[in-house]
Amino acid sequence: MILAVRRHRPAAWQVFGPSAAARSADALLLTAFEVLSDADAADGPVSGEASTALLDALIQLAVGEGLDLAFEGRSEVTPQECLEMVSGKTASLFACACRLGALYGGAAPQTTDEWAAFGHDLGMAFQLVDDLLGIWGDASVTGKPVFNDLRNRKMSVPVVAALSSETPAGGELIRRYARPDTEPADLARLVERAGGAGPPIEPRATPPHVSACTASPPCPRPSPNWRRCAT
Repeated sequence: MILAVRRHRPAAWQVFGPSAAARSADALLLTAFEVLSDADAADGPVSGEASTALLDALIQLAVGEGLDLAFEGRSEVTPQECLEMVSGKTASLFACACRLGALYGGAAPQTTDEWAAFGHDLGMAFQLVDDLLGIWGDASVTGKPVFNDLRNRKMSVPVVAALSSETPAGGELIRRYARPDTEPADLARLVERAGGAGPPIEPRATPPHVSACTASPPCPRPSPNWRRCAT
């Protein structure tokens, strides 16, 4: 059994069980809303806007996590889809944190939006680095074992980049990623050779084609219509 570790400590769900961990998470979320709605800690308008921002972030988080799980059952995920998943499950929380800080700091609406945009991009960068460390990081430094994403066949950004690289290694990765008997270390080598950690070591098997993904911003922010994804 692989031990789930976070920051050098066993994950709560593995120590106390999934049900207890989920209930604790629910309690923490409710406590967050209680703090934001505390009339003694903030004025009404700011408190209401802050609660709305947190609620929106949590819905985006749920959508992103749902995509993350759904991608595990798919053989093909586009880079743009992968970035949209990261935007929801990670960047939305960073954006919310920066927005709340700006709100309670008395920033103007435009400045608050700019802080939220900064937080979003910071969250995207954080997740991209975390995905890289999940494959090539040092467990003694990161506090969590490597290869977990590969063992679970997660469609992380490095993996999706490698799968869509159109290189010989990328083609081999497509074939072997669907096989449960492939060792994670072998998958990591294929991801690296196909360009999951940077430029591909091998040339493309076919000339690159321009797609909508390559023309899109590298860090997509949630669409104004993102709520439709949750319904």
